[in-house]
This record gives sequence, C-alpha cells and structure tokens, in this order.
Amino acid sequence: MERAWTSRWIERDDLPKLEEFRRTIGNGDIYSRAEMADYYEWKYFTGAPDPACVCVADDGGKIVGTTAGTIKRIAIRGKVVPCAEIGDAFAHPDYRNQGMFTTLGRAVSHELEKRGIDFVYARPNANSYPGFVRKFGFENAFYLKTMRRVVNLDSILKRKVGGGMLYTLSKPLGSVLANTVYRIGECRDLPGITVSETSSFDQRVDRLSEEVARDYAAMFVRGSEYLNWRYIRKPVDYKIYMATESDALRGYIVVRCIEFEEGERRFGYVVDLLTRKDDVEVITLLLSKAMRYFKAENVDFATTWVIRDLTPATSPYYGALKRAGFKPAGED
Repeated sequence: MERAWTSRWIERDDLPKLEEFRRTIGNGDIYSRAEMADYYEWKYFTGAPDPACVCVADDGGKIVGTTAGTIKRIAIRGKVVPCAEIGDAFAHPDYRNQGMFTTLGRAVSHELEKRGIDFVYARPNANSYPGFVRKFGFENAFYLKTMRRVVNLDSILKRKVGGGMLYTLSKPLGSVLANTVYRIGECRDLPGITVSETSSFDQRVDRLSEEVARDYAAMFVRGSEYLNWRYIRKPVDYKIYMATESDALRGYIVVRCIEFEEGERRFGYVVDLLTRKDDVEVITLLLSKAMRYFKAENVDFATTWVIRDLTPATSPYYGALKRAGFKPAGED
C-alpha cells in the first residue's frame, strides 16, 4: 500500500479517534472498565511530572499509528534526572511496513532531546525488540520474567476439566492441594505495625522513596506526586495498602484485579511494592495482605514481574515472593 499518512503531534481532540484506533487493533480489553479516551487523557495530558510526548500517524483525519514517550524521573546514584519510557508503538495492520515505526520513533526521540531528556528506555515485546535495537540503538539492560501463583485452584480445575464427572472426581485431590501446596497463609501481625488501605500518598512516601533509592544504583522516583498520578488519578481501580509504624511509613503495596472477559479467568496483579531493602518482615506482611485480598476477590492467579536474574539470596523481594508461593511462569 502506498504511503498516504503524515506524522503530527497528538491533540486532545484526537482522543475519540485514538480510542477507535486502539479498539481496531484489538487492545481494548487491557483497560478493564475504563473508557479509553479517559485513560489516554490521563496518560498523555496530565502526566507527573510532565505531559507525555506523543506522535501519531494521520491519514485524512484518521489515526493509524502511535508512538509515545511518557515522562518520569529516575534516581541514578543519588542524582535525580528526567527520563522517558518509549511505548504505545502501534500501527494499523493496513499501514505496516511503511516506515511508520521509524518515523514516529525518531520524532518522539528528537522532541525528548529538545526537552533535555537524555535517558530513554523501553519495554518492547519480542516483535518490536529488534526494531528498537537496530533502528534506535537501544541496548539491553535486563530481562523481566513473570512470577505467578495459584490462588483459586477449584476455579482453575473447573475450567480445565469442565463441570462434569471428571471435575467431581478431581475435586478431592484439588482440595488437598489447595490446603497444602496452594494454601494462602494467614496474615500475621507485626508488633507496632499497622497495615491499612489508603486512597492517597502523602509526604511520608517521599521520604521513604529517597531513603530506599540510596540502596540502589538506579531507581524510579516514587514520590507522592507521581504515585498519586499513577495510581489514584488513573481511571482504573487499584487497591493500595500501607504499612505504618506510629506515624512513619514502612512500605506500601499496590494491587489490581482484572477479568478480561466476563466469565473468563480472573487475575490479580502485584503492580508495585516498596519497602526498605532489607525490611523482609514488612515485605512479607504486605504480600500476605495482598494474597488475602486476591482470595477474597476470587482471583484464579496472582501475577507480578521481576528481573530475570534475581535470586532469593540477591533480592529480599524475590525471596518473599518465593516464600509466598510465586514461581516463574511455566513452573506451576
């Protein structure tokens, strides 16, 4: 197909067109019940610390491709610098192999440079990874792996074998496994520490983030401004628990439940978890609270992501996940 599109910067009036485009390419279910126009209004125009940099491919007023740079901040050896995540690199199937990925990506990269943002990263899938390396010079920093654990074994068995005789025969074994291998432990209290749900982040998280960042060569800045934008103002429901001791914040965890289609499997996601590096008891306490929430919400699987090369010896987070029953996907 001959190229008929031009590139330009997104405008607020484009949001309905953007929603139509994203539903056309089959990515509408990832936002649960949120209206996509509301989601992109939040993501692109209300960012913390700054609005996103978004270039679109336009064919006669119709959006046929996108690439975005979402602005964030990162602490590198104690110095806070602006950075950007390149993402939402999508092209309509009828417009592929026309140089859209390169054209939009270069426009976004140049605009980010003009804004003084030199640190740029991406989390490409297997299909787009070669393009990021060959066309934009990205270098691999690390690989992520999915960690998962079963929460509702009975529901999974029923889907696997159906609701007939085979399910009836397998149910006793499923009950044994649910009470042993896949058992959700009790949420044990820690003296002096309270875990409670919250609807906002305050300055205590600024202090915790600054302290935790000193233990790492690089860490995204999780200040109250960013976290309130990311989890409170986003038109998607999250559950947020904070662990406090007196008036001090010891840590927090952010989780979310998703059912992509009615009647299909229900997933629980551990989206964010922050404590001091070696505060193992608090990490375990927050994970336990999340797992009890998932169980109450009839989640089938709990899922999160970690750097692939972590081990329990090198990461207290990874060790706590393993103790909570999480395993790398494929090892269930």
